[in-house]
Amino acid sequence: MSPQRNLQSPRYLTDETIEAGDRVRLGAWPGVIEFVLDTGPQPPGTDWFKTEYEHGFMLSTAETGPIFQQDADEDLIFVARAKGVAGDNSL
Repeated sequence: MSPQRNLQSPRYLTDETIEAGDRVRLGAWPGVIEFVLDTGPQPPGTDWFKTEYEHGFMLSTAETGPIFQQDADEDLIFVARAKGVAGDNSL
């Protein structure tokens, strides 16, 4: 698999696009994707991440708190897309 470029949205190793609100597992821990830096409009408060990293995503689990990653790895497992309810980040 080729390395991600900052002109495309980040992807899971299974090739699905990583999207804000996605339900994921980080190892055995359930989590959620909080935001994704890509070519589209950016969520408020993410300017520093965009300036420093250009691409990547923030995920959060109860066990780890927020974690910023530039690329997905084998520990990040896609579980399901968000149900489409704005602000619903329940696990």
